[in-house]
Amino acid sequence: VYYFVPSVAGSTLYDMELQRLDGAIFGSLANIHNLLQSKLLADVLTVCYWMYFPMPVILGIVLYAQGLRRGFRHGISALLIGWFVSYIGYLLVPAMGPYATESPRAAHLSGYLLGDVMHNTVMLNIQWGAPDAFPSGHTLVTLMTLTYAWRFHRKTFCWLLPFGAGLILATVYLRYHYLVDVAASFILWPLLVWCADRIFAAWDRVRL
Repeated sequence: VYYFVPSVAGSTLYDMELQRLDGAIFGSLANIHNLLQSKLLADVLTVCYWMYFPMPVILGIVLYAQGLRRGFRHGISALLIGWFVSYIGYLLVPAMGPYATESPRAAHLSGYLLGDVMHNTVMLNIQWGAPDAFPSGHTLVTLMTLTYAWRFHRKTFCWLLPFGAGLILATVYLRYHYLVDVAASFILWPLLVWCADRIFAAWDRVRL
């Protein structure tokens, strides 16, 4: 994303437009980090935010280990569609996110132990300041992970749900996404599940 999006979409960023939409649609709720100022909450949500990486892997391992191979193929295929659509969004509406446009960073977001350490790790070693805000891929993939966990393995869903809910809140609270990024993902979510189910069913018919 760091290299590809600017080479295709150019140097234009839409952060100002997304900020204006946030204010116009959600008002003060868009700045929820100022409404609930808590270093402890920042640390807890930082842990949730990092669960984005293991949650799909956990679901895949559980489904495969339990012998639910069709559910495994179905769920992983759907998640790949979610990631693919997220990347299309980054190309169409390149934006950095609030963390890059708000200075200085709110002090309480540093947390007690994890806030600053994890933030710097994400920005310096993983995302490199990539224009990957709209839509919120973290939100979209988390919603799809929870959808297929609910469908194929309810016990795993129950374990993942608190982390998933915290992760979605973290995207806005920790200033990685505008609230409109998250709203867009909620709108895309049922549409992509519907598409993924039909694509997988069609592929099943071809394989048979």
